[in-house]
Amino acid sequence: MATKREKIQEHFTSGFEIGFGIGCIVTFIVLWISLFFSSRLTSEVKYESIIAVFIYPLLFLVIIGTVFLTAGAVKQWDSRKAKVHGSTDEGSKEVIRLMRKQRFSRRVLLNVQELYLK
Repeated sequence: MATKREKIQEHFTSGFEIGFGIGCIVTFIVLWISLFFSSRLTSEVKYESIIAVFIYPLLFLVIIGTVFLTAGAVKQWDSRKAKVHGSTDEGSKEVIRLMRKQRFSRRVLLNVQELYLK
């Protein structure tokens, strides 16, 4: 069972990921708009040459933003789903009980307990 500190840390982590993802996507949008309008300031600088320089930072921002936003949203959705449907502790306790019944070795049983009950 998760302690209060672990729950707070989990919410902070998913919130941080969502915020970081949104920040990266917003930075991407602002940079794209600024590049588009900066090419209109002077006739010497073309839009294509500016994009050629900034294409990798733009791609980086949009990809990282999407990944972090998706990861944070999935974690948040999963934690809400676990609250609604109940925790998986009962299922993991059932697996451990069945393993004891089948007389698995103590090492295997401890590894399974460590895996499921974290």
